[in-house]
Amino acid sequence: MIFMAYLLLESYRTSKRVSTVEDFLCFGVEKHSSMLRKTFEGTNITYGTIFVAFILYPSSYGLGALALPIGFILGIVFFVLVILPRLMRTLVNNMRYPELLENSTGSKFVRRFVAVMMVLSLWVFTFAEVQAVSLLISELFQFSNAQTFIMSATLVITVALYLFIGGYQSMLKTDYIQMAIVYAGSVSLLFIIFMELNRIGYDNIQSALVNKEYVLVTSLDYGVFFVEMILALLFAQIIYYDNWQRLTLYIKSQMEDAKGNNIPYSDSVIYIQKHITSSYLKGTLFIGLIYLLPMGIGVIYIADSGDQSAIAYTVNLLKGIWADYQAIGALAVLAVIMMLFSSLLSTLDSYSIGAANILYEDIAGKNTQSHAAKELTILKWIVLLFLFSIILFLPYMPNFEILLLYLIYSANGMIGPIITAVIRNKVNKWAVMTSVMFGFLFPIYSLQNPDDLASQFTGLIIISFSLIITWQWKQSTK
Repeated sequence: MIFMAYLLLESYRTSKRVSTVEDFLCFGVEKHSSMLRKTFEGTNITYGTIFVAFILYPSSYGLGALALPIGFILGIVFFVLVILPRLMRTLVNNMRYPELLENSTGSKFVRRFVAVMMVLSLWVFTFAEVQAVSLLISELFQFSNAQTFIMSATLVITVALYLFIGGYQSMLKTDYIQMAIVYAGSVSLLFIIFMELNRIGYDNIQSALVNKEYVLVTSLDYGVFFVEMILALLFAQIIYYDNWQRLTLYIKSQMEDAKGNNIPYSDSVIYIQKHITSSYLKGTLFIGLIYLLPMGIGVIYIADSGDQSAIAYTVNLLKGIWADYQAIGALAVLAVIMMLFSSLLSTLDSYSIGAANILYEDIAGKNTQSHAAKELTILKWIVLLFLFSIILFLPYMPNFEILLLYLIYSANGMIGPIITAVIRNKVNKWAVMTSVMFGFLFPIYSLQNPDDLASQFTGLIIISFSLIITWQWKQSTK
């Protein structure tokens, strides 16, 4: 409660600088690259879904599950070193990819179509994050369904309130304290993992892994999973809307400062690109290490689980640490819990602001430069409605192992349209819509029919289809 009160207080302080739509969506006065790095780390950790799924995946895909942290890291490096230089002109013009695709296809309908699909994707991802954290906490403290609902709803309402009050600037302001808590929780989780490894014995874990054939990525299932996750996540930063929003807002604030200081345009772009690259690469190392922690629990689970589910094993592990190490154990477990809450809030606010921006600008077609008080009120209520709609579905608990795969697979339909638009500036509108719809629909079939041959190559099929259809389907002259 103290933490939530602090977030609301910081948001209130920030609200004094928010009087227009542009203020609500701007980067604010904190323009140092360290702020960019903090919000980048906070959003990309998305620790609720990942924490649960990464515990589950080692038992399903062996070391093929390492494709997830490796893929995330490679994707960020690929983005800043290969894609960002080609994307800077678009970002400097404050253009996100729904607008980029409108310009590339000549169709406003495509912009709205893509925007609607992105809002749906952001909604599902936000819902999944809330439910993943709720599942772990409720299992740990043996909450009833009503108590779990109240806890989850309180978190969502807290985010809704501080975003309503302070907008994007309050999100950035609270990222500092949220990431500090994530750092502390990560150290605590590392301590817990080492204690468990010491208890079980490294030789016993290695023996269990060898006996269960989880050491090498040699089977077809593991190998295909590894390759398609690497490919999918290689393009992740290109298709994440929150990444485009973060960069355009940061670049806009930096360009305004450069103009005020009479710095030449070309020098400003080079300088800003260098700072983005540095911030992202520094953040990548931390994100990669964070991702390995729940996978460490997943490996321990393989060797020591017995007949327990992965979630039950994790909960019992935390309870055991709390009981065995008393005060130190209690502090370590509480730090992990606070880490989950903090990463959840950081993800919720970023995705909610992103979805509200899409709904306001790309779907409703409103101007984000508006200074009308009425327009600011509309945008604020869009944020509230987006988050409050999630509360209605909190009683439903999804299958996280399948849901995370769906979220990764479904976004892959955007790869071809965006890559083609960035490289060639022209793309066929029907190819865009076909690619996006195929990306959203095919995983629904493949994940429900895992034994089908095509289902074994879901990610590869979507990525290949997306790239081929958008590159080969010639732009209409009509």
